[in-house]
Amino acid sequence: FATLMNETAQRIGMRDSHWYNPNGLPDPRQWTSARDMAVLARALIRDFPDSHDLFSISAIQFGKAVMANHNGLLGRYAGADGMKTGFICSGGFNVVASATRGGRRIITVVMGQPSARERDLKAADLFDYGFTQSAGWTSDSVEALAPSAVAEPPDMRPYVCQRSKPMPIDEGPGAIAAPAPGTGDQTH
Repeated sequence: FATLMNETAQRIGMRDSHWYNPNGLPDPRQWTSARDMAVLARALIRDFPDSHDLFSISAIQFGKAVMANHNGLLGRYAGADGMKTGFICSGGFNVVASATRGGRRIITVVMGQPSARERDLKAADLFDYGFTQSAGWTSDSVEALAPSAVAEPPDMRPYVCQRSKPMPIDEGPGAIAAPAPGTGDQTH
């Protein structure tokens, strides 16, 4: 099954991913990138439009147990309509999220955060930034993003689960922390 996953990843344009198992459980031979997760999200939205509602289910009941959706953006960020969260100690808290406003959908990918709250706040910042940018044929596409320059995936375990090291500071401009001029404060 992992072979089929790798073949599909290549076919849809994922360049920085390799799957070894179908369940996503940790394996040092398995990796991906934020860019590739955006490519996958776009392909799911494009190729399986009838399944999109599955990504925004708020909870699932198994017998008497109820399992809530871990996407903290759903119901809290205007226009958020789903996708996928993930967590393992070595990868931190991750989310592939989509939101729609004014007929425009944006996909945001956040990886390696120390908590679900910080992951959701970073994703909301990215959405805020994206929705203030003009869309059009001059906008960068996912294909225009450079492949990852990281030789191997970082191990987030000492930062997230062991808490033996302080979280590294983001380098570069990163997400916009304040609202764009003229948009006022926004509550998430």
